[in-house]
Amino acid sequence: MCHFGGDLASFLLPSFGFGDCPDTRREQQQQQQQQQAGGSARLSLLDRGREKQQQQQQQQQQQQQQQQEQEQQETAVSQRLLLQLRAQQAAARQKCQQQINFAQTQHSSTNSPPSSFIESTGPSSNNSNCSSNNTSNSNSSSSSSSSQAEDWHTLAAD
Repeated sequence: MCHFGGDLASFLLPSFGFGDCPDTRREQQQQQQQQQAGGSARLSLLDRGREKQQQQQQQQQQQQQQQQEQEQQETAVSQRLLLQLRAQQAAARQKCQQQINFAQTQHSSTNSPPSSFIESTGPSSNNSNCSSNNTSNSNSSSSSSSSQAEDWHTLAAD
């Protein structure tokens, strides 16, 4: 506040904007500078907050993209493994069927068992160890053609 010696009008003039007191002008400038500095600091904090939020969003997007890429890779690997497994199963079934066919042709061309033996054991096609799913069905089925041939030779010897 300005202090003037005795003149009330000169004291009141600065407060009505008609004159400036050097002390109040300095105080006003300091307040304006502080307000500007405070405003700048607040804007700076807001900018930092926005930048941090944008960085977090970018990180989340990158993580989601990486996760999607990993899932796609895992799916592709699973599909390749499944195709390989199916190919192996098909090859195993084909090989097994070829062995059965070979055993049946060998059995029928060399020594055909008596008709009474065929009737007692049933048709050889029902007695295969190969099945489409290669599970316990192969264990529960009756003996293969090669073991039937051995049984027939054993019975023939008796």
